[in-house]
Amino acid sequence: MSSASAPSSAAWTAFTTAMATFRAGLDDEGRYQEILSTTSIDQVYDLTDKLQRTQRAHLTNLARIEPYLEGMRAYTRAIDTFVSAKPEILALIWGPIKLLIELTSTLTRSLDELAKTLEKIGGLLPELDHAARLFGHKDHVNQVLATLFHDILQFYLVALKFFSMRKWKTLFEAFWPMKRIELNEIIDKMKRHTADLRNEIRMEDIQSTHQTRRTLEYSTLQTDLHPLFYDKKLQSLLGNVCPGTANWLLNDPDVVKWMEATGDSSKVIWLHGLPGAGKSHLSACVIEASISRCRTAFVLLSHDIPDTSELSVMHSLIFQLARGDPNLQDMVLAANLDSLRIDRSAAVTLLVNMVNLLDNARIIVDGLDEIDNRVADRLLNCLLEISNNCEGARVLISSRPETQIKLVLDSVSKPIRADSHNTSSIDLFVKQRFAEWLHHRTFSTEELDEIYQLRDRIAVGAKGMFLYAHLILRSLDFLHSIDEIRRDLTVLPSDLNQAYERIWRRINEHLPTNTVREKARQILGWVGCSPVPLTIRELEQALLINPADIEQRPTGMSGMTVLDIVRICGPVVEDANDELHFVHFTAKQYFFSKDIKESLDASRYTLKLTICCIDYLCQTHHDCDIDETQFQQNVVDGVYRFHHYASSMWAKLVESYFKLTGDAGDPDRLGRLVQRLEVLRAFRGNDNFCALDRQYNNEALAHLSQQGTVDAYKLVLGELQLQDAAATRLFELGESKRGDWRQADPLEIRHITHSLHASLERRICPPSGHRSSCHCQDLIRHYGPRVFKCAFIGCEYQRLGFETVRDRDSHTKTHDRPWTCDVAGCEYSEEGFVSRQMRDRHLDTAHRPGIHKTSREIQGTTAEDSEKVALLKALIKKNKLGESILQTIKFGKLTVKTTRTFTVLETLLSLGVNLLPFALDALNYHFLEWFKLKTQGQLRYFELQLLLVNSYLPAAEAAWRALVRCGESPTIIQQYLGETFVSFLGYNSDLYGQHGDRYWPGWARGFHMRILRQTRDNPTAEHLLLSVWDYVDKHNYQSETSKAHWSLLLCDVARTTCSTTLADWLFEHGADVNGDRGLGAPRVFYYRRGPPLIAAARKDTARSARFLQWLLHHGANPSLLPVRGLPISSLKGPTGISKWLGISWEELVEATAEVRKKNESVLFWEEGEPKIPPTGTNPPGNSLTQDGSPGKMGTKKIGSGTANS
Repeated sequence: MSSASAPSSAAWTAFTTAMATFRAGLDDEGRYQEILSTTSIDQVYDLTDKLQRTQRAHLTNLARIEPYLEGMRAYTRAIDTFVSAKPEILALIWGPIKLLIELTSTLTRSLDELAKTLEKIGGLLPELDHAARLFGHKDHVNQVLATLFHDILQFYLVALKFFSMRKWKTLFEAFWPMKRIELNEIIDKMKRHTADLRNEIRMEDIQSTHQTRRTLEYSTLQTDLHPLFYDKKLQSLLGNVCPGTANWLLNDPDVVKWMEATGDSSKVIWLHGLPGAGKSHLSACVIEASISRCRTAFVLLSHDIPDTSELSVMHSLIFQLARGDPNLQDMVLAANLDSLRIDRSAAVTLLVNMVNLLDNARIIVDGLDEIDNRVADRLLNCLLEISNNCEGARVLISSRPETQIKLVLDSVSKPIRADSHNTSSIDLFVKQRFAEWLHHRTFSTEELDEIYQLRDRIAVGAKGMFLYAHLILRSLDFLHSIDEIRRDLTVLPSDLNQAYERIWRRINEHLPTNTVREKARQILGWVGCSPVPLTIRELEQALLINPADIEQRPTGMSGMTVLDIVRICGPVVEDANDELHFVHFTAKQYFFSKDIKESLDASRYTLKLTICCIDYLCQTHHDCDIDETQFQQNVVDGVYRFHHYASSMWAKLVESYFKLTGDAGDPDRLGRLVQRLEVLRAFRGNDNFCALDRQYNNEALAHLSQQGTVDAYKLVLGELQLQDAAATRLFELGESKRGDWRQADPLEIRHITHSLHASLERRICPPSGHRSSCHCQDLIRHYGPRVFKCAFIGCEYQRLGFETVRDRDSHTKTHDRPWTCDVAGCEYSEEGFVSRQMRDRHLDTAHRPGIHKTSREIQGTTAEDSEKVALLKALIKKNKLGESILQTIKFGKLTVKTTRTFTVLETLLSLGVNLLPFALDALNYHFLEWFKLKTQGQLRYFELQLLLVNSYLPAAEAAWRALVRCGESPTIIQQYLGETFVSFLGYNSDLYGQHGDRYWPGWARGFHMRILRQTRDNPTAEHLLLSVWDYVDKHNYQSETSKAHWSLLLCDVARTTCSTTLADWLFEHGADVNGDRGLGAPRVFYYRRGPPLIAAARKDTARSARFLQWLLHHGANPSLLPVRGLPISSLKGPTGISKWLGISWEELVEATAEVRKKNESVLFWEEGEPKIPPTGTNPPGNSLTQDGSPGKMGTKKIGSGTANS
């Protein structure tokens, strides 16, 4: 049952009534609140495991309860819609059973009877869950689910009342038989209700469900292949066609026969002509006419889509033909998707079979000359193969008469030249557009006569080129007197290039100022260089970005419209579906041609757009620890209009730049780019980053790897690799979402994406009406109407979005990969396949007995070992891995050698360390002890994890979750976290010398930002973190290395929690209060993390104000400069500090300096090392009280008590 659907009113009433009845019948509010404290099955399993350890005699009874618990787990999935609306339902499912187990566990006989009764119920629930998943949209199914909930609560109520009686143990044997009869009556009701459900399911439900599943499977497959459709572009072209423009073509005898697919018709028509002859518009008219007659698939190719391939065109044609046709969709689903994705011959074969299934079909391809010549040749061969093998296929190709295309098509097609037939159509077009232009102007009769005479020359001068006439007519918008009109229309350009020359000369010579001229050139340069079309809103904000201005907050709108762009750039830029394009690919060719004066340099404007994106992402509005109030205000003010473009395109732009320049790029430009990439990594780099594939390469970045820096190269390469992987894997934004992508993301900016999506969705009012003081108009003005975004990385709709939640949710379902592998341990057991056929082929090829060896067999284990590992995973996940089982499992033939080669270590890790997250999440401490014991004598247990970051990080984070869950943690968990980090800090083997530079940031990854953020407003978590730090400090023997890490952590604390409690500990253990990178921290860490004073000064909160006060008191240097070279006092923290402390920044600096001098301490920024000030001393003036309000200072030690309030 989908959580997206709303609960039916009748079922919802039944749920709420059952809850109220149970509460009233229990008549014990204290016990009811005790029940509500249990909200998950994990808490029930925790209790059963505890009982297993303490009451061995009851193990059999507890095992009999498990089917009931798992059945109830399935039931909760079936009612997820109701649970999400009222979470109390979940507590009423798990709370009573936990209480019943506790009550009956003290008497073996009672627990045995309860287990028998629950066993009966458990057999009913899986069947119900299956029906609910199939038919959860039906009202009668929801009502059965609600009725069953009432039965479950009645069962709980009867049982609880019995086992809550005083002296029930004494009376159990006498009273239980009657009570058992009462409980069995309730179970009988549950049986009848499930039987009713089976009887109500009709054949039409089954058929409907099959159709729904097949449709979803097809949609998922379509999303996976991502074919491009051209419907919007078709509508745009048809909207610009004057009535009657294509009559000559549609009435051509050869075209008529082609439309009717007569026996004597040409199977291929080639529509060709000069650039700008209107071939695309004519093709659009043919498409419109063909669609009304028979199945038609069409492709409108363009220079705007540089990565077009013959395979992508085949995919588009396949899914267009199959649209709305179940038979053709079944053919697509039955195809081998692996081959279809990469093999054009497989795609052509499928397309041939589909066309042959139809009586006839039309395939129309426009713009064949606008794509790469080699791709065009291969595509042409594919189209001709389809034509030759399909009797009912008719193909129309539109292009310029390029030599290679002409050689192929002259002998196999009927050629029709567009510019030789459309003079009359152009004349009609000119008269209509001219009338629209005159409507807004006033001329005398004599002037009108002269203008009409000049107008008639346009159609003749066009020589069959619509584009020529369009440019001349649009240029009239810039003429304001009869003399200017006479001058331009008397001497017309001789061809398109001369028309472009006039526009180019006006931009470079006649625009009013140099600023406007450069803006026009920049717009043209960016429109021409962007990997995807820019929207007007994106371009508008991009033009507002100040280079290298990290503190800029680009708010406000210039009010720029497409009309403004045309007025600046001339009629060569147009808006198509809110995206900016050149009016024709020849316009782009002309303005970027090196043959014209002051041409646009593609590499220069690609670099400018790249740097614009990077500078924007480095600005403070993208800080990962940005204040929530400030973030929400930024959303309303439109600060993030450019976010989706910049965050998804910056790396592609870098790649495009190096494709354009190769090894011959300007060294100064390369230096600027590398410097910006270093800044991006410094401000937004992900400390957890670990590439998905270390062998991944990109030839275009070779020059960057050779002439740039290693860090800059890895940054760009990592982003491109993540985007490539997202094309075939499910990477979903948000916590606990699909896809383990966070470590593979080299930047920390996608959290802004997720937060932006959530904010927009929360702020947009529902269709039923607007809330008071809503911001809908502002948000739509800033971000457009398509504010509901897809959460999957790499999906184009993450940037483009949808206008309604329903459309977005419908699209999101197509990302699902529901067909998972059933083989335990298989990598596809979680992510799955997009179709059933793919899953079945995988099972046949990957898991057929004797066909392939498993990866573990290859690494030196036996098939028996693999089965044992799979069993271990399953047992650990269920927390059923007892010591007796562990002692019986040995790892067979796998011999762990003492050598420190990566091969042996990775083999060991594949058998052990990847199990750690499961064990830790289950709080299965004895597994840690066992694993440590098993590896003794070969390699240090905790050092092993450091050599494979992908295994180490999940386990470390799972250990941290376990610490927080436990509160006072078992020693083994604390030891695991602490000794892991200690091993890393002190790791000085030969391997570290060879590979240590790669893994150095791993220590920071262990603690890093996520763990620090989890300590905010959580004293328990903060205390646990300090205990881990104590362990690290106690066992680490490289004090200088440790000081460097403590210094970096102080910078991290300043960026995240601003906790003076954590800062006190770090300072006392050697952290440099200025985060001095002289202690060993890399340069890039220093600029991003610190100095702490700058990091804290970027915030304006009570917490950050106290932290600034603490830093100054402990010797921080207030004269440090942030990136822009401005004083710290200009940042928002010092600017607004008076409202928190009651004194200005200058007064605070002076006061703390005075106190330090009085205490005979040496100021940090003077010569010598700082001394720790005497305990209990504070600077004079005001401070914060316990509640965070301004108050007098002088009696409370800075950093003590309520440091985090």
